[in-house]
Amino acid sequence: MRVRTTQLPFMLLGCLGVLAFPLARGQPASPAAAFALTPEQILQNTQDALAKVKDYTGVLIKLELIGKKLVKETMLFKFAKPHKVYVKFLDVHKGREVIYVTGWNNDKLRVHKGSFPDITLSLNPQSSMAMENNHHTIREFGLENSARVASVNLKKALKNKDGTFQIKELVLDGRPVYQISVTLPRKGEFVVASKKESLWDIARRTGQDMYMILHSSAGKYDDPGDVEAGDKVFVPTYYGGRSELYVDRIDFYPVRLETYDWNNRLYESYEYKDLKFNVNLTAPDFDPDNKGYNF
Repeated sequence: MRVRTTQLPFMLLGCLGVLAFPLARGQPASPAAAFALTPEQILQNTQDALAKVKDYTGVLIKLELIGKKLVKETMLFKFAKPHKVYVKFLDVHKGREVIYVTGWNNDKLRVHKGSFPDITLSLNPQSSMAMENNHHTIREFGLENSARVASVNLKKALKNKDGTFQIKELVLDGRPVYQISVTLPRKGEFVVASKKESLWDIARRTGQDMYMILHSSAGKYDDPGDVEAGDKVFVPTYYGGRSELYVDRIDFYPVRLETYDWNNRLYESYEYKDLKFNVNLTAPDFDPDNKGYNF
């Protein structure tokens, strides 16, 4: 296993963008493996690899801290560019299906519960029902968004000369991967809320994730709409206090993402399994009338 630790100015990431498995699952790679890439180069290779992908399928194992409870969900998914998503839940809410296509259905997601009464609804992606047990809207679903968040955090840290990182070469589930670990300081700014602003609005104008702002409010708000005019809302500079990104060393696709808060609590974790790329998904894959679906 090759390891490199660096302090200023390099570092990396915070992400949506996977599942909290012990690091022991990753076995050390061959000591003969060459190691030369920086975090910036690995992330750039990831973005370049994803740019060549038009669609993909897989299984997502998602673990997110909702309030004080970690909520786990496993789902089968299909994704096609520019942004088409089909999701089927496999454990919690088993049988529930969701479809979202940018610009279709008045830009609302289409969902059926998968349990009695199994009604079908069209929901605003930012509505409380759509966001139940979710840190991110379905508009942020996918590997590309994980790479984007990582890139934003990296650029901020380089500019501010913050953070430390460590790179390891491991074998995870039989595949050689880079594990990039980063630790970031808890810093940010207080933003004064304007009249009728929600945390969604503050997130848009500051460029920070809404749920990260909500989580950083230390229980001050239970809902994005609880903000009152004049409130001083803390907006963290970085996406989490410690993050780990696992990138396939052959194809450079991200396969696992973990983010911890500044109290070292797991904030969110995503693991992508059984990924298949450029599988030629078509319109019926994102159509509720597909006979293989249960809308």
